[in-house]
Amino acid sequence: MQRYLRNIAFAVVVMLLAAIKMDGQELVSGTFSRDTILIGDQVEWGARINVPKDLTLWVDTLLNPIVPGVELISDYTFDTLKSRKGFYDIDMKAIITSFDSGSYYLPRQVLYFYKGEELVDTIVVNERTLEVTTIPIDTATYQMYDIKGPITYPVTFREVIPWVGLGVALIILGYLIYRMIRNRRETRSLLGKPA
Repeated sequence: MQRYLRNIAFAVVVMLLAAIKMDGQELVSGTFSRDTILIGDQVEWGARINVPKDLTLWVDTLLNPIVPGVELISDYTFDTLKSRKGFYDIDMKAIITSFDSGSYYLPRQVLYFYKGEELVDTIVVNERTLEVTTIPIDTATYQMYDIKGPITYPVTFREVIPWVGLGVALIILGYLIYRMIRNRRETRSLLGKPA
């Protein structure tokens, strides 16, 4: 009986210890500057990572479009925020936008940690949802207007000069062709002297 109680006590202690959150380093947290945007707005998408100083962080380049409907404006940029206790805090951001309304699931981001040439660890940042909305129109006060015609501007002298020059050149060319044909019939040269 005593052995049975000891086993139960041991199981309870193990379960309690497993439930306690350890005070360790949280390595990755996914970030969004906003999770809901209007059509055409830009949003920063990325992660904040605690990287040990002896490791190198490597991330795959993003494809454009990231998912159908979500465009990549600029690929990841990395910024070292602070250095403490053998860790660097690195902020990793990409700028994205969308021109179609809807809900988009952005894919997981895979982070690779290298020590020299050797892959040490791989961490996955969970997928995120991006909501893209249209600009709401207040239908209670909305008033439709007629379509306006194009604005007519007066014709300037500068716009007429090339056409006048072309007309004068065509008249001169026509006159010269007429003279050439007439002078050939009379067997004279182009300028009028007999041959």
